[in-house]
Amino acid sequence: MTEMEFSIITRGSLREAIDKASIQIGKQLPTENIRLISLSGTLAEGWKETTNYLVEKMYHGEEAILPCADLVVDSFDEGTTTIRLFIAGHPPGAFGLNWNDGVGPYLKMVNAKLLPNNE
Repeated sequence: MTEMEFSIITRGSLREAIDKASIQIGKQLPTENIRLISLSGTLAEGWKETTNYLVEKMYHGEEAILPCADLVVDSFDEGTTTIRLFIAGHPPGAFGLNWNDGVGPYLKMVNAKLLPNNE
């Protein structure tokens, strides 16, 4: 997989994470802006910056892509959805199915505090 192809997959995975969370929460989350965070703070803000950050961290060559990263929709406000990133420590390998049988390295989740039954 080329870096450009992986970039397209990454952007789509971010969108899918937001869409999946919208369904689980029962509310359309904003897509105008996204913010990528870790436990220590903000990693990137904006679609381009967030996509570029993830590609830089995950893509190490056509047959060397980190196999697992969690994209957890963590919070949102009027215009921004915040996604928390956790990258597993596995070595890079060929692009393929992740441990959850999803295509690519990204697992899409939602913070339980956002779910309707956990308010």
